[in-house]
Amino acid sequence: MLITAKLVDGRMRVAVEDTGAGVPPEILDRVFEPFFTTKGDEGTGLGLAISFGLVRAMGGRMWIQNIEGGGARLEFELPIDTVRAADEAAAGLRLAERSLRVLVVEDEESVRRGMVLLAKRLGHEVTSVPGYDEAKRRLTEPAARYDAMIVDVHLDEAHSGFDLFEDLRVEGRGRERHIVFTTGDSISAQTRDHLLRSERPVLRKPFSLDELREMLERVAGA
Repeated sequence: MLITAKLVDGRMRVAVEDTGAGVPPEILDRVFEPFFTTKGDEGTGLGLAISFGLVRAMGGRMWIQNIEGGGARLEFELPIDTVRAADEAAAGLRLAERSLRVLVVEDEESVRRGMVLLAKRLGHEVTSVPGYDEAKRRLTEPAARYDAMIVDVHLDEAHSGFDLFEDLRVEGRGRERHIVFTTGDSISAQTRDHLLRSERPVLRKPFSLDELREMLERVAGA
């Protein structure tokens, strides 16, 4: 694998090349689509889609192409002119009305990092944890106070996001009303039933900055 970086017209361009078989031409235009994967049950189809969204949100662009003779090249560009980038971001992004304390509970590391970056970009203070046990520990800390909680429906083999919701509901402090569930799967009948019973909103991954901003403000005011 070869990674290179260079300046192009005031932007930093990073290229990642491999020497494999390349991307089949029939799917080359689909690699950034949400939920599209060639890994079967082992893939979520979210990694490149979330990366693509993050690069776009920062004023950049991302693309992929096959290399003649074998291999593929993934490239992305980001602005390095911080003044211009800030102006462009201010013109195209509406920040949150107020800074919130947000807890992100997501087991997939790359997706969790993406959510944290998006929430911070909106101006929020973000804490992230990889699963149920760590979330429970954080929520039982004496000073724990979160205006909104982004909780994945599937956390680990033993627990789901609904288990965390039920724990908060039973404690009787109303903190479960600040949960928004997320999922990258097609919603099963069982998950749909849980969502209906919880009466909590759901964000389908990947989601936009505007969708995240509106949802966090909604649950923070619950």
